[in-house]
Order: sequence, then structure tokens, then C-alpha cells
Amino acid sequence: MKIGILIPSYENVPALFAYNLAQLTAFTAGVMPEDTELGVTMVTSADMHAARADLMTHALEDGLDYALWVNADMTFPREALALLLSHKLPMVGVNYSTREIGGHPV
Repeated sequence: MKIGILIPSYENVPALFAYNLAQLTAFTAGVMPEDTELGVTMVTSADMHAARADLMTHALEDGLDYALWVNADMTFPREALALLLSHKLPMVGVNYSTREIGGHPV
């Protein structure tokens, strides 16, 4: 199984995102079958639509079986990818809230 973590970014990433990404990749690598390939691809651009299109091109060229899309300003638990994969569905989406106090779904 080939899994890619796809990250569009404006430029630098926040420290908490980098920490969460490191935790997620380490946890996922520890619980997935030995033959699983896990990669991370980041495209930095002022144009997020173009960055996402470039990431999709990379995903198709790399022949990914699964892709986890996360924006560089998001935080997430270390088990997020494993939980999404556990649904055993071709596509799983999640809602996330805004960063404002009392945030609402996006």
C-alpha cells in the first residue's frame, strides 16, 4: 500500500504542525503493515489552488493508493491517518472548525 501525505503551504509551517506531522508519521509507520510506503509531499505557493493541483499531479504520478490532505496550518492527532484508513472506504472526509473562539465548521 502506498500512502501520501499531501501538504499545500504558503511558506513556513508552524511548529505545532511540524510536531503533529512528525507524530503522525511515526505512529502510522508503527501500526501499518511492513510493506506500506508512507511519503510526504509539500508544495509551497502563494496560490493554494495551484499548490493543490500540483499535489494531485504528484499523487497520480506516484501511484498513491491513499492520500491524506492537510493544510500546513492545521493540527491533528497522531492517530488521524490510521483512524481514517480503518474505515476501509475509498474516500473519507472530515469537517474541521475555524480557529476563532467558539469556532464553527468550515
